[in-house]
Amino acid sequence: MNILLVGSEGSIGKRYQAVIRHLGLALFCKDLDVEDAIEMSKIDRIIIATPTPTHKELILIYAKEKKPLLCEKPMMLSMDYTEIENIPNLYMVCNYKYVIPTGAKIFYNYFHAGNEDFASNFAQPLYIDPEASIAQTSPIFDLQYTFHGEHHKVTTEMLQQSYVKMIEDFENVNFDMLWNLKKKKKMTEVLLK
Repeated sequence: MNILLVGSEGSIGKRYQAVIRHLGLALFCKDLDVEDAIEMSKIDRIIIATPTPTHKELILIYAKEKKPLLCEKPMMLSMDYTEIENIPNLYMVCNYKYVIPTGAKIFYNYFHAGNEDFASNFAQPLYIDPEASIAQTSPIFDLQYTFHGEHHKVTTEMLQQSYVKMIEDFENVNFDMLWNLKKKKKMTEVLLK
């Protein structure tokens, strides 16, 4: 299997590189320059691992290839998802889905400027249930996920392993934990209510 990793040199891209190599998959790396020539006929899957502001543009560019396309979350700078919500080969994932308790819901969310964790507004279609909370328990990104009064520790190791499972699922066309927009309400119906 040949995977094109777009945004390969960023921190998330390097994480994906390590996982893809660990799984023994062929990796074609690409940074942000879409003009770089890649023989797309050799590519089986595409992963977008670029900074938030580039997600929408790159999804639209690579969706034309008609190959399964994975973008973690994705996040965008506006709530207007109309251009991407009907792309049948786009799959999205929030890696927390692999480590949070069964039954905890994932929902559509919109972060507003002023949120202490984010510098600007952006929309993120897949996030944790509003009744749940996440707290950082160490400076190394260990987390505690609280859902219906029960505390669940989420370690850095668990989060790293979630990327392995996510790529295995993407490779094996097992999309139970990945979301395709056709399976859910249109994002615009959820975000613009």
